[in-house]
Amino acid sequence: MSILFDITLDELVKGDMEIMKNVVDNEKMDTDVKGMLIFLILMLIIGIPCLIVFDGIKGLISFLFFSIGMMYYAMKIEKKKKKYNIKTFKEIIAFSEGNGTLEELQKNRSTKNYLKEKILIVTSFLGVVTILGTVVKFITEFLMTFF
Repeated sequence: MSILFDITLDELVKGDMEIMKNVVDNEKMDTDVKGMLIFLILMLIIGIPCLIVFDGIKGLISFLFFSIGMMYYAMKIEKKKKKYNIKTFKEIIAFSEGNGTLEELQKNRSTKNYLKEKILIVTSFLGVVTILGTVVKFITEFLMTFF
């Protein structure tokens, strides 16, 4: 088969190894994203009410525990993004789907659009988390008036 395609067996195996490494890293990144989201949800559902119900250090400990867990997974995701030079949202999608267009997207990347997209993503995420946190705070305070 290597003679037919004019390629050595080493090149075939190395190509397969690169594909397998990307598949494994893709699965690890998906697991890290799920871990980060789970800790974010736990922080909203458990951490914020603990801050309100338990004054002082007791409430802060549970909130910090979930925050640290979320940041741990976020740092793992950022390391993988840096390792594969993934910066834009389109590149993240191409990587998670395992498309071969990732290299094309990286070549065509515009620094100006990247900065706009990064600001939009961070601002949107922060806005959604702030709104959800505020809703959880009001629900907790409302329930505390009855109990």
